[in-house]
Amino acid sequence: MNYEITFCEDYFLVVTSGAAAVAGFREMLSAVLEHEHWGRGKSLISDHSDLNASQLNVDDVRRIAQSSAESRSKYGVRRHAVVAPRDLEYGLSRMWLAYIDDENPVISRVFRSREDAIAWTSS
Repeated sequence: MNYEITFCEDYFLVVTSGAAAVAGFREMLSAVLEHEHWGRGKSLISDHSDLNASQLNVDDVRRIAQSSAESRSKYGVRRHAVVAPRDLEYGLSRMWLAYIDDENPVISRVFRSREDAIAWTSS
């Protein structure tokens, strides 16, 4: 799994590509939260438009959710938008959202377009 991080003043944009992997999500989130410009109250957009999640299963999604929920709360993520235009990645992202939403103070949503995600994150 590959990712590219861009700092955009009040949010971070992470564009993923390649084959999705549990360890790749952990690594990606750690890289964002350890970035020199990260600070509490920043938002995150994860754009999975070029990510292939076909190898992930339900347990993988649960592990990704558990790991991300802990890190996002600890480091003060304000909002987290996920971009997933294709049906498979959108459905898995919604499943991830269901796993993290129960007890997580970070507001998260899944979008089909980056533009909608940016507009929501910046509002």
